[in-house]
Amino acid sequence: MNPLPQSEMLAVLLNLMGEDAASKALEGIPAADSQQVKATLEELKTHPPTQDEVEFVVDDFVKYFRFAMKTVDQKLAEEEAENPTEGAEQAAAPKILQIAEEDFEVELEPVKKFSTPVLSGEHLQDLNRLHPYQVAYAIRDENAFMIATVIRNLATEHAAKTLEFLPDSLRPGVFLQLSQPSNISDVMLEKILGATVQVAIQVEKREEVVDTVEQMVGLIRSVPKAIRGPMMEELQKTDKELGEQVAAQMYRFEDIENLSNNDLQKVLGQTKTDSLVLAVQGVEQELIDKILGNMSKRARESFMEEMSFKSNVQQDEIDVGRAEVVRVLVELDEAGTISLE
Repeated sequence: MNPLPQSEMLAVLLNLMGEDAASKALEGIPAADSQQVKATLEELKTHPPTQDEVEFVVDDFVKYFRFAMKTVDQKLAEEEAENPTEGAEQAAAPKILQIAEEDFEVELEPVKKFSTPVLSGEHLQDLNRLHPYQVAYAIRDENAFMIATVIRNLATEHAAKTLEFLPDSLRPGVFLQLSQPSNISDVMLEKILGATVQVAIQVEKREEVVDTVEQMVGLIRSVPKAIRGPMMEELQKTDKELGEQVAAQMYRFEDIENLSNNDLQKVLGQTKTDSLVLAVQGVEQELIDKILGNMSKRARESFMEEMSFKSNVQQDEIDVGRAEVVRVLVELDEAGTISLE
């Protein structure tokens, strides 16, 4: 059949997606164009599109849907070329045998590589057989409406895990869409689910999540103290938020384990007994013995007395005590009074 005008194609597509979705979509279209689309939508109420027109529009839409996600294939191919997995141990695929909620099971433990299930041709059943990470990866570059369309059709537990694997920034919009009714047509839904299956099945393994802050902290802590300052200043100029996060993790309570006896005595002399008592809750006895061995008799007796009164200490109290020790570490280290190198 001959291609339809763009405004008519859009009207047919929006008609399939339902009134709510159509209204939202029209809000983002320039007024001049939206008037023509609205007029066509009104005509479709009395003169519905033919089956040929529906199939033409849906097929055209799917082409764009696949185009939007085609970079997944390219990225996976590049990763495979850089990190060959030949001979690598393969984890078992999620075992989801049917959609029935009482029989629904999904592998919740992280896996490094996904096995490919035998597809049934039933798109919804196939999506539920795939790991939630694969589904989330396949739809994460789509808009909130499209993501919600896929997720609301998954079995409950699978949908919850798929949401968990989505980027944090996407979840609010997807939740909002999930709270709205959906009137998308069965034809359109099948096309969307089918395209999602085709992309998701090609996701063979998880992306390695790199903690940038942890990497930067490790790098800066590994260099001599004399050049840390300029590195931190440059980082603050380039990325202020990252610089602040790195600065907050540059010193840790565990650093006291590496102090010489002389330096530990200086830290203990500047730390309040009640803060120290909170800070050492839950640590190895070896560290407590080292601390006691670097205290005066009077300070040791006071420390032990305070310890005897402390029980059922909450984690937030422990964090406050350790933060105080870290504050002293930072102050003395930056002043050159102690050395953490």
